[in-house]
Order: sequence, then structure tokens, then C-alpha cells
Amino acid sequence: MASLQDKVTIITGASSGIGESTALLFAESKAKVVLAARNVENLEKVASLCQSKGLSKNDILVIPCDVTNEENLKTLVDETVKKFGRIDVLINNAGRGNMGNVMATSATTLDDTMNTNFKSSYNLSRLCVPHLIKTQGSIVNVSSLLGQRAGPHISAYCIAKAALDMFTHLLALGIICVT
Repeated sequence: MASLQDKVTIITGASSGIGESTALLFAESKAKVVLAARNVENLEKVASLCQSKGLSKNDILVIPCDVTNEENLKTLVDETVKKFGRIDVLINNAGRGNMGNVMATSATTLDDTMNTNFKSSYNLSRLCVPHLIKTQGSIVNVSSLLGQRAGPHISAYCIAKAALDMFTHLLALGIICVT
């Protein structure tokens, strides 16, 4: 595996769960981490944990961010580039699920789930791709087995993760990030 040392890494949903664990792993590898999520208190806790893994405060950037807000995403990218001068890795991790089968899931719930689990990754990737082309960087989209297999009581989440999976395939083919 190539070294992650000094790689500028944006992690969405970094305040807990997979995002927190990813941040700590990257901190151990001495990457510069940009922690993005809505819960600022938890982001600060994760930043502190990253410091306990050996990162200096200068190698950590905490950005309060609602990934469904396009202005927040622009700020996330702009502040990252302003502080570190580049972006090497984007980890689209933010997500959430809502219980309900197709008939019990309102259009509003579907929209909210799609915006968080898919559209935010689409929008943030599009903002980061020009920077990632320069650094020959990477995008990691955190999906779920439920993007491939139906979970009848979590329909909107399954649909959103399936869309994210297809988007990931398209990125890998270079269809979206043509230079």
C-alpha cells in the first residue's frame, strides 16, 4: 500500500462510526485529515483522538458541514485547499438510513435519503475532481451491501446506495472525470 503520509484527506461523516474510525486510521498513517460533519462537538472529539495518534493540530482541519448543503460543500473544498494547498483523497462517508418499505416511504424521506447518501457524494466529488486530477488522487465512496441487495424495510437507503454504487462505477470508468 502506498504511503498516506502527508496526503490531504477529506472525510465526510467524520464525527462517528466509520468516518471516525477512518480518520483515526489515516491519523496513524500521518495523513493530513479534514474532518467534516454536522456534529461539531463530536468532530472536536475525533480531532483530539487524531492528535493522540500523533497528528499535530496543524495537520487537522475541522469543518462543520451539512453535506446536503452545496454551499457547505464549496466551503469544505475551499477551506481545505486554503489550508493545505491541495486535495489527495476524498472519502464520501456521510450517510443515514430511514426505516420503511416503498409504500411507507414518503417522497420527502426519499429525497432526504438520496441527498445525504448519494447526491452529496456526487456534488462533493465534482468539486474535488479538478484537485484530485492534479494530485492523481483518489475518491472512496462508502456504500453498503444494501446497494446490491434489497432490504425491504429500508427502501430509500437501498435505492440511494445503489445510485452511489453506479456513480462509483462511472467514476472508475472515467466517464465523469474526463480531463
